[in-house]
Amino acid sequence: MIPEEIIDEIQTKTDIVELISSYIPLKRAGKNFRALCPFHSEKTPSFFVNPQRQIFHCFGCGVGGGVIQFIMEYEKVSFPEAVEMLAKRLGISLPQKRLRDSGNRDYLYKVNQLAADYFFENIFSSSGSRALSYLRQRGMGEDIIKEFKIGYALRDYRDLFNYLRNKGVSISILDKLSLVVKGKDGSYFDLFRDRIIFPISDVRGRIIGFGGRIITDNTSQPKYINTPASPLYTKGKNLFGLSLSKEYILREDFCLVVEGYLDMITPFAAGIKNIVASLGTALTQEQIRLIKRYTKDIILVFDSDKAGQNASLRAIDMMLEEDMVVKVLELPAGYDPDRLVREKKEDFLKLLGAAKDFFVYKLDILRKAYDGSIAARAKIASEMIQSILKLQNEVQRQEYIKLLGSSLGVAEEALRIEMRKQQKGKAGQRYVEMNLSQDKSPFEEEHIIKSMIFYPEIIPLVEDALKDIEWEDRVLGELFAKVIECYHQEKKFSEQQFLEHCSAPQLVARFSKLVFNDFKLDEKVLEEVILKIRRRHNQRLRDYVRQNIKEAEQKGDEERIRELMQEYRALLKER
Repeated sequence: MIPEEIIDEIQTKTDIVELISSYIPLKRAGKNFRALCPFHSEKTPSFFVNPQRQIFHCFGCGVGGGVIQFIMEYEKVSFPEAVEMLAKRLGISLPQKRLRDSGNRDYLYKVNQLAADYFFENIFSSSGSRALSYLRQRGMGEDIIKEFKIGYALRDYRDLFNYLRNKGVSISILDKLSLVVKGKDGSYFDLFRDRIIFPISDVRGRIIGFGGRIITDNTSQPKYINTPASPLYTKGKNLFGLSLSKEYILREDFCLVVEGYLDMITPFAAGIKNIVASLGTALTQEQIRLIKRYTKDIILVFDSDKAGQNASLRAIDMMLEEDMVVKVLELPAGYDPDRLVREKKEDFLKLLGAAKDFFVYKLDILRKAYDGSIAARAKIASEMIQSILKLQNEVQRQEYIKLLGSSLGVAEEALRIEMRKQQKGKAGQRYVEMNLSQDKSPFEEEHIIKSMIFYPEIIPLVEDALKDIEWEDRVLGELFAKVIECYHQEKKFSEQQFLEHCSAPQLVARFSKLVFNDFKLDEKVLEEVILKIRRRHNQRLRDYVRQNIKEAEQKGDEERIRELMQEYRALLKER
């Protein structure tokens, strides 16, 4: 637990504009600041920062909060981790936490580190000689093995299990971290056995999971297995090697993206250090946004087979939506980045220098897939336009349309008509999606919450007037209860206090939206709003009772009818 006074100090001393501008460029917009939202793809800035209230809110995707919530969202960390990062930034010391076997994240990181250290020791032991020999055959020196902390899992079914149990780690923690597997008889055994182990780290270098590769290509078992989902590791949210390569990515201002562990490690060892691996999965939006923190220029280096081409095409469109510059390095048939760098590094570097622009790469693939007929050219044009529309810059769109026209021998005006048709369809879909996602909150309910937040002294009066009301907007009803709960804790209310005590992202997002702009209380309006809410609540109750009366009449239940009529008259009187 972090003392509340320290959290208050951190929130007070952290300037939200200075903090956020260290991550994304902010531009002044009146008394506020605005930017393209870092949490979703957009062309027009809808992300705003209010320096007076120390609040940010995106009016596009709805994310909002204070300095702690921004760090949580951007760095993908928990509340305590965000507080710790902000404290370090300010030079504030936090009380030392005692690590206990309670499932807290610090303890889980510690257990993973113990496992990684043990695997690492194994590879330099006599039992790990085969694994070490394999790595050396792949051109890995001891320095790289140490830098990546590559290890070896012994053949024994319970080797790691026994080691960590002797260190006092409970079976439930081993199971939670997916280091062990439960057998049919209820006993546990190691997930990784007789495999080379690649620790997977997050951006901060903390070990979140492991990948294991067999030493010999035995077809009876999978070549690679990875840690299943755990409290620390979620597939598609991290990039292998980023903690080691991020400084080089920033320095070079572009990043190579490959698929596998060795495809990342071998180039890194050869001096190509601005590189990450997607952990064998198709690139996800979260991984792309992770790279975008460090650079907007990407070179994809996937296998040249059909699967690799399809993965490249999917990644291209997602990256264009994030306003990134995308190129593709085409590998010779039968080569992956690991093998090509080991055997023909100069060839790899030449290909790197000649990486294809996304447009050229995709057009080449489509031309090979279709014949030269008019129908085929129409299909190619349609698919190319889909990617062109994902570009955020209108000048780029127009230039690519010109290039597409000359490449296919199709009139530019025909391509622009097709592009407008596709744009219209997408705009209509976006309009539908926006309408579906818009808040349908009655004005009165939002007015009540704003009144309570900006004028906390009225909270007891409003609570008494509306304590038995069923809210039409469920989220606002929960927000109403949370504001009252925060007020009663200290008989006062502040925005920082709310953000410190509320952990529900949906409530924080709605809160930040409501408090973003100034609000002036009008007592007459407040009274009318309360009456209107109570009348609507009364009407809903009357409708409900009338429905019950009808059902009782159909059943001929006279006693039930008398009870309901009495209830209905009371509601009429209250109205």
